[in-house]
Amino acid sequence: MKNKIRVLSLLLTFLMILPIIPVTGLIAWADGLEEQSSEREDAMTAINGSSELSAYKQGQTQTLANDGYIGIPVDVTVYYDASKGAAKPGYGGTTVVLYVVNTLTERIGTDSDVDIIKSMLDRGFIVGVADYGNNAKAVNPAIEYSVQLVRSKLHSGTFFTDKTLFPSGAYNENHAVPAGHNLSVNNVFYEIDKHGADGALERIVETWNNDFRGVTTTANKVIKWVDHEGNRKSTQNGWDGSEPVWYADAAGKTVDNENGQYIKVKHTWAKSITDCVKADGSPIDLNLYMHIVYPTNPGYDVPVMILAGSSEHLASGYAASDRPYLVGFSMNGYAIATYDFEYAPMARNDHYGYFSGDQQGGVTGTNGTFSIGTFNRSSYNTAAIRYLRYLSVTDHNT
Repeated sequence: MKNKIRVLSLLLTFLMILPIIPVTGLIAWADGLEEQSSEREDAMTAINGSSELSAYKQGQTQTLANDGYIGIPVDVTVYYDASKGAAKPGYGGTTVVLYVVNTLTERIGTDSDVDIIKSMLDRGFIVGVADYGNNAKAVNPAIEYSVQLVRSKLHSGTFFTDKTLFPSGAYNENHAVPAGHNLSVNNVFYEIDKHGADGALERIVETWNNDFRGVTTTANKVIKWVDHEGNRKSTQNGWDGSEPVWYADAAGKTVDNENGQYIKVKHTWAKSITDCVKADGSPIDLNLYMHIVYPTNPGYDVPVMILAGSSEHLASGYAASDRPYLVGFSMNGYAIATYDFEYAPMARNDHYGYFSGDQQGGVTGTNGTFSIGTFNRSSYNTAAIRYLRYLSVTDHNT
């Protein structure tokens, strides 16, 4: 990231003073917005005229007659590099960006829209360019709510006209990025196996063998349960008293007690952290990640709004309709950093999904078992700040 960013604080306090404005003043102010909007350069002129981008355009520009909040039309044009294969919906799928242009908010970043969009396409992102047409109503704070609503439509694939290229489903890796900003995703700032406190990995194993495998929504899921040499790993009777049954396929349809490599989660028993795996048998992810939306080459230090994620899926933390202010920060000169909460990896949506600790055989009988924050909470929060400070003093390409 070739930008100097400065971390101000995790806690930001705002004092809003609303002066009393005469009606005549309001009319003059509104007239001023109309004049300002008509004088603004149309960002779509360069985007539509770019030969670099034209090859990536998917279908025709879609027009929303009503954005859903302000009551104004918004055009959305989708770009994607089809040479990288079909897009993948779901958690851990293709990153989707709503790139917002032609609003009456200040542009902080100085890189061109074409260069920014191209850099996203080069990384395999889907980019939906949302054109607000320099409408006089496209101002804060209304624009923040509007963007979140348009973003939700892009998330659900409403604008994806080629269903062979964009299969149906929810595109959960979803971000809103104002013009002049870029996006850096999945920055590793903490590794539980390397940076975690003593006992953190053992706690994950303990949680697997107790709370996790007893979860009703997970217990009957089929999992590949063999080591790297193909040998079956340890099993236990389920919390419901059922005995292990081995299957020959991941669907759990073909019983094969001699050679089967698949078993239900409730019959697993992890001896160490290496036994804890995703359903396909690959290791659980012990990394914590950070996403950053930042203005490109602003020419001065910018403040950072930091969100310590509490969602089982990082990108969902600032995509919620009741959190439009996070988009608003990026439209007001801030960089936005969101980082993972320290869930036990199995609780993340790209693994098995959230579970609480009140399951049969639960370690604590409370909701605390989906997290190992009691071991590492201070260290992973401070690691997030140190990572941002590192970026603030380093010319770091993202």
